[in-house]
Amino acid sequence: MYPANAEPGLDELLTDPVAQMMMRGDGLRPEQVRSCVDAIQERLRIVRTIEDRIAGLAAIALPRSPDPAQACLCPR
Repeated sequence: MYPANAEPGLDELLTDPVAQMMMRGDGLRPEQVRSCVDAIQERLRIVRTIEDRIAGLAAIALPRSPDPAQACLCPR
């Protein structure tokens, strides 16, 4: 059993007898699941990097005005 709010790691899950039985039932091997999780983590790292870069560019390109009424980008 795990302490409150704690979750098992992937290695622990992949070696759990119940999880292994479910994987076998689905025709999966632990290394396939590990490979899938690794691929998803890599994609998330890429997306976060892109989001961080976009946020940085937006902060440079669109400086914030202290007065919200002055925030309009249209000429008056």
